Amino acid sequence: MKVVKFFDLDLLKDGVYRNIWLGMSLAFTGEINFSLMTPLILGDRNFNIEETATLMSVIATADIIFRFLAPFIGDRMKITPRYMYMLSLVLLVIARFSLTFVYNYKKMLVVCVALGLAKGFRTVYMTLVIPNHVPLEKLPSASGLQTVLNGIFLMGFGPIVGWKHSGAASKAAKSNTTYGEQSEDRATLSIESRAKRYDMFDFFALIALNF
Repeated sequence: MKVVKFFDLDLLKDGVYRNIWLGMSLAFTGEINFSLMTPLILGDRNFNIEETATLMSVIATADIIFRFLAPFIGDRMKITPRYMYMLSLVLLVIARFSLTFVYNYKKMLVVCVALGLAKGFRTVYMTLVIPNHVPLEKLPSASGLQTVLNGIFLMGFGPIVGWKHSGAASKAAKSNTTYGEQSEDRATLSIESRAKRYDMFDFFALIALNF
């Protein structure tokens, strides 16, 4: 009982907090893994190093700009942080999935702006969801529990995502040697499967946050 009281584990009795706790950790895990894999995904789209660097810079620039604009937009629209966060996850899902349809560099720039926009909103409102729900005296414990679950999910899912990527890369290399003319189609399928995999994190996060 002392441990429960010291760490405020009674927070886990709150169904809404539990859903926020789980949903935000799923979304965080998907976002971190996708961010790490983005240069590799762009490389699979046959963009060279310079183009990939430019696209990554566009994402970062849009992210910074919309981190500044997000609070003003949310305040203007009178939407709670929780629902603004859910909206940002929807935008992320759409932007990531659009990677499976875009091959042109100029169109990819638009997709990268959309990714940066969604990331900017997500980053701002991610930090406001828990403070908006729990009492101030329990905020440190609530944030700590969130961080612990983030770490568990990252350690659990990170190696799996890396293993999947390594397996896909090895198959792509083999198919490129054996079935040269089919390699582009296989690379496309690989990118589609990755985008869907990362979107699944946000999809389940949205389900959890909606309750």
